[in-house]
This record gives sequence, structure tokens and C-alpha cells, in this order.
Amino acid sequence: CFADCQKHAWKTHKHQCKTMNQEATENGKKVVETLNDTTLPPMLRVQGLNSLETEGYYKYAAEQGLHQALLRLLKEDVECAMERFTKKNPMENVVYLHWIVNTIFRGQRISRAGTSTFGKLDGGRIKSFIESDPEAFPTMWKAAVLVARIPLKRTTSPDVQLLIHHQARDVWAAFAMFFCNNRASRAALLVEDPVKCKAQAEWMLKELKPAFVERWNSPDELDQGSTVEAHMNTNCAILAGRVRNDAGVELNVEKCTGMKGVH
Repeated sequence: CFADCQKHAWKTHKHQCKTMNQEATENGKKVVETLNDTTLPPMLRVQGLNSLETEGYYKYAAEQGLHQALLRLLKEDVECAMERFTKKNPMENVVYLHWIVNTIFRGQRISRAGTSTFGKLDGGRIKSFIESDPEAFPTMWKAAVLVARIPLKRTTSPDVQLLIHHQARDVWAAFAMFFCNNRASRAALLVEDPVKCKAQAEWMLKELKPAFVERWNSPDELDQGSTVEAHMNTNCAILAGRVRNDAGVELNVEKCTGMKGVH
């Protein structure tokens, strides 16, 4: 409970508060254990993230090792996400990064509760995750790049093809919100040190280059309306603007991504 809550309603729910704290602790532990359970189908591992939308439940899960569990999931995305969409079992057709940004990292969890739409990310939560491990953001970015490439591969059915296209679209739309968020972007881009900031941003663009090249050499129907590519282009522009404004760094986006002379 926060100070205002304690002041105005403590007498009526002080006994309930103890129960809620215990419940939140047990829930956090269960969610983290499930995230780490590789014997479960991918879909079942991440469904518990929906229960961490409130700050109390999220706080206790973080104390139980949530950030480390999220990093493991993102590493699995980098290694295995492409393969998951070659399987006919819908419980396998999951991108963990998509679940993460659409549940615990989404903003407006209260104002838009009950809907799947949101226009902001939670910069505080993302910043804490990035700062929890040096590999956190690089792995997150590698997972996003891989997600952009999966729709270019032929999957098991048109429905699965549409599913991964939507997941890639959602992930890259979320990254635009990411770079527009001060806390998230400043933590990821290392803007306090211009040299490190430039190195980080150039690395990100070069990691993205293969996804662009594959798109330019793939049939148009695999990226309907070039939706995912449009989001990728938008993110490159926002990224360049962020590092220019926050660290005084100029990026040669066309050179890093291989765009020069292509379009």
C-alpha cells in the first residue's frame, strides 16, 4: 500500500494487505518458475506474464528473478524462434519478445485495461530490465531483428504466416514507442558516453542489415503492404534522431543498413 491508501483506508483492509502481499509473492515465484520451465510448450511458459500488470505483482516477480528469466527467453528467441514457426502445434508458434512487450512492458495498463491496444511502453520497467544485465538490450535487439526475418520464411500454413507477420509488425511498432521513451532509449543507447552511444547505434543498424537485404530479395506477399519494413525504416529514423539529440552523434543510416543505392 502507498501512503494515501494507508492514510484513508488502512483500518478497513490492513488484514487483507498481509494476504495480498503473500499472494503476490507466491504468484511472482510461480510465474518465474514457469518462464524457466523448458519442458512446457512456449505458449504455456509466458501466459503468466498477464498476471504481472499491477506494480505489486511485478515487484515481487522481479525479486524472484524475473529479469533473468526474461533474458533467458529472449536468448531462446534468438536461437529457436525461427524453428517454432515450422511446427504445426499452435502452442509452439510464439515469439517471447512479442509477449513481453505486449504484457509487462506495455504502458497504459490501467487506462486501457481489458484491451490489447496501447500507445506507450513502460520506460521504468524497460530501463530496469536493461540495467539488470549487460546482455539484456543487445539480446532484445537481436530477437527483434530475428522476428523481422521470420515472416520471409515459408511456414506451415497461411494462418501461421499471417500470425508471424502480425507479431513482427507489433514488435517493430513497439520499438518505435521504445525509442520515443526517454528512460528506455537513454538506457539502451548509452547516451551518457557519445563514443559508446555511436558504437551501440551503429552495431544495431548493422545487425538490422540482413533483415533489410532479405526483404529486398523476397516476394512482396511475404510482407503485406511492406508493413514490417515500414516500421523498420521508421525505427532507423527515430534511432538516428535520438542519438543526435541526446548524445550529439551523427549516424550514416544508409551505409550501416546497406540502403544506399537500393531504393
